[in-house]
Amino acid sequence: ELVVLDLLRSQPAVDIESVIFSYGKIIDARPSKAVIIAVPRFTDRARSFVETHSIIGLEGEGPAEIIDRLRKIMV
Repeated sequence: ELVVLDLLRSQPAVDIESVIFSYGKIIDARPSKAVIIAVPRFTDRARSFVETHSIIGLEGEGPAEIIDRLRKIMV
């Protein structure tokens, strides 16, 4: 199983342009599972894009919060 993980960080939120750039890398890798982590969060448009393209989107303020969520989805 190939899992692609990309971490995007922006203030106040990760925008759709950043997510689309990440999506291009995901497509090239052809993973069985793709995860984009947004620190601290996605914009509404970016979140919608992630949801409609079968990408797991995680949002969080800090490493502990993100790692906990990542563990839950990687089981």
